[in-house]
Amino acid sequence: MRAIQSRIRLLFFAADMETTTAMAAGDVSVGVAKLFEFSESLKV
Repeated sequence: MRAIQSRIRLLFFAADMETTTAMAAGDVSVGVAKLFEFSESLKV
């Protein structure tokens, strides 16, 4: 169970880094799209 939690946390961190990078580049729409795509994948 613990391994799953740390894995999810790592996924969140990776997605957050990608989003932050995209937004820092001024590509807000890409950041939002990635974040939405990520949250959709968690619902499954």
